[in-house]
Amino acid sequence: MSLSSLLDQKLTLQRQSITRDASGGLLRSVTQLLADLPCTVAPASAKVVTDYARRDMIVDHRIYTTTDLEAAIPGGVRLGDRLTDGVVFYLVKAVKRTENKVISNEIVYEIDCEKRS
Repeated sequence: MSLSSLLDQKLTLQRQSITRDASGGLLRSVTQLLADLPCTVAPASAKVVTDYARRDMIVDHRIYTTTDLEAAIPGGVRLGDRLTDGVVFYLVKAVKRTENKVISNEIVYEIDCEKRS
């Protein structure tokens, strides 16, 4: 069985940019980087939540995908990017690339996030 078959959701990866308008004010805009990203969303374990809390960071969910994010997005996923289903937003705090040839030939990206509604 393929790990990709376990990815039950589609999210959109977005990046916020800030520019200045003619009067010097800040303009915030969101750019869509990747649409229909197959993934699965799970609550973060108590250990993960505690480890981030020690650094004064909120992480309450982990998103998994087998899409090669480094190839799909120039520069990869960054801190502050967000994933969304159109209603719920997941603010990216960290991205980890893992692979285990014993389990599967697929590479899995683990994205630690803070859920925002």
